[in-house]
Amino acid sequence: DQAVKLYAGRMQIEQTFRDLKNPQWGMGMRDSQTRKRHRLAILLLIAALATYALWLIGLTALGQGYRLAYGSAKKSASTLSILSLARHWLTDRNALQFRYCLYNQAENELMDRVKTYEI
Repeated sequence: DQAVKLYAGRMQIEQTFRDLKNPQWGMGMRDSQTRKRHRLAILLLIAALATYALWLIGLTALGQGYRLAYGSAKKSASTLSILSLARHWLTDRNALQFRYCLYNQAENELMDRVKTYEI
C-alpha cells in the first residue's frame, strides 16, 4: 500500500514537470530563452504563483467531482495532473465558480498532500 502511494506521488510529480516544461500543454518554461538571472527569477515566481493557483483550482474541481472524458470511457482525474485538470476545468467553465469555503478545503488538501508527499 505504501509503495503504491509513493509511486502515485511520483507520477504526480512527473506530470507536474510536464506541465511546467511543455509549450503546448503547460507553461512552456523551456522556451523562455532568458539567460538573465533576475528575469528568470521573475519568470519562476510567476510560474510558482500560477502553479499554486492551478493546484487550488484543480483540487477544488476534483472535490466537486469534476472528471474528464477521454476516448470511450471516463477516466478519473488521477490520470491527469491536478494542474491539467484545473486548466481543463477553466476551459470548460470559462470562469471561477467556486464558493470560498471550497478553496479553503482545497488549500487544506494541498497542505496534507505536501506533508505526506502525495504531490
